[in-house]
Amino acid sequence: MTDKELKKLKRAELMELLYYMRREIDELTEENQHLREDKQQLSEALNATRTALEKIELFQKISAPSPAENSAPEQPETEQPSKKEGAE
Repeated sequence: MTDKELKKLKRAELMELLYYMRREIDELTEENQHLREDKQQLSEALNATRTALEKIELFQKISAPSPAENSAPEQPETEQPSKKEGAE
């Protein structure tokens, strides 16, 4: 709406326009507040998830066998006596 159109409006029309504008501002302010609260909750959940993941990774490192435990000394394989075919 242009300035010229606003100047042509009557007082009652201006009041009505102000009323609806104020109502829209209030609705947007409330929505903004809800979005901020949601953002805060998501941020807290993300931080909790990161902390849990770090604890899981630490537990896995502690629980995993060390490389020294994994590399047991190799023992020579014993040869199995082969069965002679047709020996019976």
